[in-house]
Amino acid sequence: MATVLVSAFLTLQTGAPQTQPVPRWAVKIDPAHCQLERSGDPAAASLIVDTIPGSDSYRVFILNGERQGAAPLGPGSLLFAPSQASLAGLTRASVLPDGRTVARMEGVEPAVLDDMAGADTIALTIGSKVAGTVSIPNAAKAIAALRACSADQLIAWGADAAQFAPGGRPPIAVKSRDEWIPNRDLVTLAATSGKADIDATFRVAVSPDGSITDCRAVTDRTASTVVKTACGPVLNKTLFTPARDPAGAAVKGVATFRVQLVTQFSVIREPARR
Repeated sequence: MATVLVSAFLTLQTGAPQTQPVPRWAVKIDPAHCQLERSGDPAAASLIVDTIPGSDSYRVFILNGERQGAAPLGPGSLLFAPSQASLAGLTRASVLPDGRTVARMEGVEPAVLDDMAGADTIALTIGSKVAGTVSIPNAAKAIAALRACSADQLIAWGADAAQFAPGGRPPIAVKSRDEWIPNRDLVTLAATSGKADIDATFRVAVSPDGSITDCRAVTDRTASTVVKTACGPVLNKTLFTPARDPAGAAVKGVATFRVQLVTQFSVIREPARR
């Protein structure tokens, strides 16, 4: 049913052919990745929200139609109107080849979806400066389509569909994914892998008691040494409160986490990508 929801939503938003680009919603679906866009008019600001299903983390980008320049990583916020709700986080801005500015906030909590669903506009600030504001009409339908994309992927990986019905809930991590793998293991991996950069996403099966019963890379291109380092410390560990169906019964869930090692053995671990 989730796939049908995405298809129906996109059909409604596309409508009749247009002679001029008009802002519209679109959901882009790739393996282990869901992305929602609000774009169309090159002169206006555009919005992108993306996630790895099961990561419980989102990235929000606002591509400004104006040229505002780059800004380093620092505190900022997402602002929603008319509710006046806000989410604080770390933000940055970079300049694209065409001179426009893209501002972003990474590691955004799932609450962003609820705030967006009830908003008419969303703005991203860097410090005290507004880096971009986007009009988001029909946001509730767009958010439903993004959630459906994530649910479809998790169900395909083995999650019980009942947790995505109204009143259900997915598994919730009891501690940050950044703390799952000891730093010493990651440093050793960086030193012995023979690769300057490693970026891999893993999915785990979460049993009805919250323990991890299976761990594997989401693609078969991930080296076995990376899989061993990432999965060894989490298997058979109780790292979640279990998923629940609408009646409150515990059911099987699926979650994801990411391991990223960058040049010069600097270690970065994030639950979202792109």
